[in-house]
Amino acid sequence: MIQAEQFLKDIVWKDKQFKLIDVRSEREFHHGAFPASVNFPILTDRERKEIGITYKQLGQQAAIERGQEIVAPFKAARVDSWNRELAQVEKNLGFVTCWRGGLRSSIAFDWIRASGREVKRIQGGYKALRLQLLKNIREFSERDSDLMVVSGQTGAGKTKLLQQLASEFPKECLDLEALACHRGSSFGAHPDRPQPSQQNFENNLSLKLHPDIKLFVVEHEGTLIGRVKVPDLFYRKLVQSPIVFLESSMEERIRHTFQEYVANPVAHFGAQAAHQQLLLNLKRIQRKLGGARFNQIAQSLGQAFQGPGETCDLLKHSEWIQELLTQYYDPMYQHFLNKAEEQAPIIFKGAYKDCYGLLRDRLNRLRS
Repeated sequence: MIQAEQFLKDIVWKDKQFKLIDVRSEREFHHGAFPASVNFPILTDRERKEIGITYKQLGQQAAIERGQEIVAPFKAARVDSWNRELAQVEKNLGFVTCWRGGLRSSIAFDWIRASGREVKRIQGGYKALRLQLLKNIREFSERDSDLMVVSGQTGAGKTKLLQQLASEFPKECLDLEALACHRGSSFGAHPDRPQPSQQNFENNLSLKLHPDIKLFVVEHEGTLIGRVKVPDLFYRKLVQSPIVFLESSMEERIRHTFQEYVANPVAHFGAQAAHQQLLLNLKRIQRKLGGARFNQIAQSLGQAFQGPGETCDLLKHSEWIQELLTQYYDPMYQHFLNKAEEQAPIIFKGAYKDCYGLLRDRLNRLRS
């Protein structure tokens, strides 16, 4: 048995290669799980539902007996699947958990031990791990400044800057949009990748907040990234942290936007699918744009994907991109920035190279 706090401190934070097997049902696991854990249920969703009905109708002992009957034919196969996972790490780095570290993980623990392999249970189960992860977010959010925020207008290249920094400082860069699987704007959904559950977003964020890191760099975000909500305490800290403002010309912003929202989707999904997705995203903000402006941008977007020649051409798409940036995103972002400046100072404004150099130097000094 190992406590959740000790598991984080002595295993996870020390970057040890562990295996955590979560034996809850698929539905429970999808709702929220410890990052990097693997789901091998001792009871599937269907089996768990049947046992729940038995418990309500006949009581705990009857439910336990029915569970044993259901699982008996599959016991060997399930133990084999657990052992294959555990065989990938050293014997003292295999762990098993369920919701509260109770009956299910106890049974799995006994079965694995009986098969001749060592494993440890997480005391308190996933619930205890979850509470520790939330505690870590709270404690980080209550500390003095450990954040520097990269801000800038839509298309300025903030994500690109963060990703370049992350190639050298992977632990110091918090890419909230990557954790949320969403680029943060009305056009930010990834058609081929769903967003995580709220719990899983928070869990992954917490693990990024390593207690030994002295400074994190994060992109300016709103309270929502797609449908995922940034935790209140963390967001309060974010909007009170010093800002590095990335300045980019309109030409640069159009090029960045084109690459992210046109060229990349066309390369992955084809021109027709990319066009339909862009039009769908545009319709989501139709009321905010107004009818006339929406029709104008939609027409320009359609024309960019029609006619002879390459449909993924920067010049063809520049008109609707610039219209969208100047008429929709810039006024909205300026309002957002005005509110942000009331709470946090802009400590530097500059071009991409200058912002990157400042942040890189700051992180290097803190590492040494």
